[in-house]
Amino acid sequence: MPSKFSKIIYFNTLESSSDYLINLYKRHPIKTELVIVANNQTKGRGRIGKSWFSDQSSLTFSCSISINNLLDSWHINMAVSLALIKLLENHGIHALIKYPNDIIVNNKKIAGILNEIINVDSTRYCILGIGLNVNNELFPQNISRSISMKNLLFKKSSKIKILNMLLSYFNSFLQEILLNRFYVSNLYGFKNHVLCVYKGVKQHIKILSVTKQGFLTIETIDKEVLTVNSVDVKFLLN
Repeated sequence: MPSKFSKIIYFNTLESSSDYLINLYKRHPIKTELVIVANNQTKGRGRIGKSWFSDQSSLTFSCSISINNLLDSWHINMAVSLALIKLLENHGIHALIKYPNDIIVNNKKIAGILNEIINVDSTRYCILGIGLNVNNELFPQNISRSISMKNLLFKKSSKIKILNMLLSYFNSFLQEILLNRFYVSNLYGFKNHVLCVYKGVKQHIKILSVTKQGFLTIETIDKEVLTVNSVDVKFLLN
């Protein structure tokens, strides 16, 4: 199976691997998919303008994947989420996906995904920024609800080995046509009521399914069934 991740560029320090990759495409006529790995990232970005904490103990990288009629950004998002779940599972760690882009263990965040779309000439690329807490021991007080592989396994892991394993799983999931059922079964709140903020109001809901476009079908405590997206609903960790 050919890999989409054969071209990997390593840096000791970058402000943001995603910003570097996006600027690279804007400034140069690149026609290939790339992986940019930063051993240390000083200005990592999260969703909705949030910052992403990382240091040399974290695995931080970004990759580009060309979008076409057979591969859209939501499929890519599901594939990388499931790759992270499988990676952690193979290290004996049970994780869940907190819709749409966080990976959690024991109600604490262990990984995050930033999904952005850019246009380069006639090609659209999905730029994914991935951060995984690998060997972190302590976190800043403002992100105390975080956890790392080392916190759980009580030993250090090779970031290079973790990266290679993750990219291999990611490549395999990208080849799968139907990921929705597998994805939804790994969601935090699937068939269990969990706390969320839905359109500004705190309430308990459970997830029933996910559409091909990435919308959730949810059920409220009052048995009302709704279709929502990541703007409508924010899941809260207990």
